[in-house]
Parts: sequence; C-alpha cells; structure tokens
Amino acid sequence: RNWHCFTCQKSYNRKADLIRHIKLHAGNRPFSCNYCHKRYTAQYSVSRHQR
Repeated sequence: RNWHCFTCQKSYNRKADLIRHIKLHAGNRPFSCNYCHKRYTAQYSVSRHQR
C-alpha cells in the first residue's frame, strides 16, 4: 500500500482513496441523502446508502 494517512496511519492502494479518507478527518462531507440527510464524503456513498 503506497498511500498513507499521516493522521491515523491507515494506508491505501490508490491516492483517490486516501484523499477521500482525509476528508473524514477534515469533517468535509458535502454529499447528503435526500431522505434522511445523512452526510457523506462521496456521491457514490450516498447512492450505496440509498439502495
């Protein structure tokens, strides 16, 4: 695993996954469910939640 989070030491195979993870530490969750308003870091997470 080549990409490491300096905050919690988690590691990821893809840089995009690390960037998504870092948003969790920053509290950046711009996507929300239209039904329950739970917030997510990525749109695909909202879609998965709504299935």
